[in-house]
Parts: sequence; C-alpha cells; structure tokens
Amino acid sequence: ENAEEMVEPNLPLLILYRNGSDPETVNTFTRAVHHEIRDLLNVQLTAVHVDGNVFKHALKIANKSAASMPVIQLDTFKIYRTINNFNIINTAGSLRKFVQDTHEESR
Repeated sequence: ENAEEMVEPNLPLLILYRNGSDPETVNTFTRAVHHEIRDLLNVQLTAVHVDGNVFKHALKIANKSAASMPVIQLDTFKIYRTINNFNIINTAGSLRKFVQDTHEESR
C-alpha cells in the first residue's frame, strides 16, 4: 500500500494510476516509458503502475478520482505533477519533456 517502499530510495516516481488490470493502458504506458525515458529509469526516476482503486488517497491529493483514470503523475517527493491527458504520451517526446520539466521545477 506504500509505493515508496517498493522503489529505489530517493528516486522520483513516475506513476500510472490505472483502473484495475487494464492491460491496454499498461502496455501504452510501458511502451512510452521504454521509448521515451528508458535511459532515465533507476538513475533519475522509477516508473510503476498501480491500481488506482487501491491508491485512491493519492489520486484524491492530485484532485483526481477513479473516473479520471488513467492518470500519470510524477512525484519527486518535493512536488508532484500530473499529465492531464493520458493520450498525450502517444506523442513523441511528450513524456520525456514532462519528466524533464518536472525535474527542473523541483530543483
């Protein structure tokens, strides 16, 4: 129930909140992570996907609900930012730019 305990200490979390198992959303997210930010994984951030129905509190903090899923959030442990439109990750460079912009803002 605590995502921070599952990941590398002190690395920001790129989190996909999905509705249940939702394999199509997980595949889209995994593909975007692999193509856009693979070089950053476990160096600058950790990417995870979780059932948003289990992590309702985290969604609520981001002013999102189960109806908003899928939701992508980058939590740097100083700030967090949310991608408002999941489908934007299908646009080349958008996920990398989101990660870089959030990283710069949290410095």
